[in-house]
Amino acid sequence: QLIEMYAGKQVTWTDGSPIRLVLRPAHDGDTSLLASFSADMKQALALAMAKEGMILALTDQDSANDIERLPGALGTSSLALLLSEHRPLTPLSIDGRIPGIETIADGSYPYVKSMYLVTKGTPTGQVSRFVDFVFSPAGQAILRATGHWSGDVQPPAN
Repeated sequence: QLIEMYAGKQVTWTDGSPIRLVLRPAHDGDTSLLASFSADMKQALALAMAKEGMILALTDQDSANDIERLPGALGTSSLALLLSEHRPLTPLSIDGRIPGIETIADGSYPYVKSMYLVTKGTPTGQVSRFVDFVFSPAGQAILRATGHWSGDVQPPAN
């Protein structure tokens, strides 16, 4: 169904209201992830990107804002953004897989983006304390509560 929507073959919801796609730039990670679903999805996304007058959100927040304010909107976001910003948006299941910390952790929801904590050189001072906090039980609890799964992540060796 998602492929049909992006390809422009399904243009209304079941109630007859128009589907309004909110796209991200071609080079964006959300676009790449969406295209990775299947060859058909990649082709449908290319059709949507080539269509004039489409809504293009440049940032994650712009995308969420557009989806919130436009009736019938459909677009991409991260679970982390929805949870951390308390967005009144509903993540949809894909191929019957519902996104959530549990389904990401057990691998049943495979559509994830990796994020990395990076520093220039060995962290010192406040940066070191922040890195230590991120890998502490309290830091990990905050990450899980905001849609980030880091189950197999280990703190950097100093």
